[in-house]
Amino acid sequence: MSIGTRTKPEVLVLGFVTRTREFKRKLDGVLLGSNVDVDTDGGGVSITYWLSDGALVPSVGQYAAVIAGVDEGREAQLVHLRDLTPGDLDLIGSNAFGKKG
Repeated sequence: MSIGTRTKPEVLVLGFVTRTREFKRKLDGVLLGSNVDVDTDGGGVSITYWLSDGALVPSVGQYAAVIAGVDEGREAQLVHLRDLTPGDLDLIGSNAFGKKG
């Protein structure tokens, strides 16, 4: 038997946008958000940008640098949390190279 918990991981996504697709509610056609495909060094990923979050959706060909979270609703998917900031890079650098036992 396996017991699991939701951990709400965050991941760094860096790469060029290859495609964007808006999605709408089937019932009335109201725009809900966009799915953005990003070509990263590790392969392609898709990130959901919800309209209600107010984030700017990058255009095709634009470089995307974002922090994404895992939404474990009906299907696991990456969801835009926020754009990458210089503070994020400082934190990554200090954690990766600055901590001494």
